[in-house]
Amino acid sequence: NTPGELTILKMDGNGDPVTGTCFSLRQGNVTVYGPVCDADDGTNDGKIVFTNLTPGTYTLRETTTAGPTWQPIGDIAITILAGVNPDLPVVNTLKTGSIRITKQNQDGTQTLAGSCFGLDRGNGLEFVTCDNQPGDADPAVGIILINNVPPDGYALVETQAPAGYDVGPNVDITINPAQVTEVSVRNIPYTPPTDKGNLTIQKKDQQGAALAGACFALKQGNVTRYGPVCDEDDGSSDG
Repeated sequence: NTPGELTILKMDGNGDPVTGTCFSLRQGNVTVYGPVCDADDGTNDGKIVFTNLTPGTYTLRETTTAGPTWQPIGDIAITILAGVNPDLPVVNTLKTGSIRITKQNQDGTQTLAGSCFGLDRGNGLEFVTCDNQPGDADPAVGIILINNVPPDGYALVETQAPAGYDVGPNVDITINPAQVTEVSVRNIPYTPPTDKGNLTIQKKDQQGAALAGACFALKQGNVTRYGPVCDEDDGSSDG
């Protein structure tokens, strides 16, 4: 029979080569070919070539990974055809990382409960998590651990400050694969204004008719200062 070949193109999600890996071809529990490694052809370029293969069905198995920061590749069922040398793209994905946020008062002497944070990489907030709420993997008060975050650059945004405090400034961070990024965010006490006023909202439709049942809050930045206050809180759901 005319032999077949197989060329593996190991790449990341952007199509860039991922180098240094090795693969074997198996049938059942038996390794039939390989391992063949990236550098075996003299160039460590993400291309692994199997030659002189007997046509048939095999399991492609990664025997040497690209390194500890990459997700392992699962077994792949393939069919080798006589006289054919197909390219097989195999995409590697980086492992996720984590961020541990320590929330502290202004001088760093006390951890503060009740804050919430999100991550923004330019497309809006992601991974919004509050202290000791779903998504926080650290049970300690004042420490928020967010796991399974894709590696990238983010702005860490405090969406809710502890009671009696202003939100901290945004912090530029980098999440690295298979690592925990540690960040300490300190808050200064909130000083309420001495002068206060009242606000009355009239909720109406386009024809001017009252719309009942709405609620509103007043925010400064990401912090809710007052409310939510609802239509029926004054005893009458009248818009």
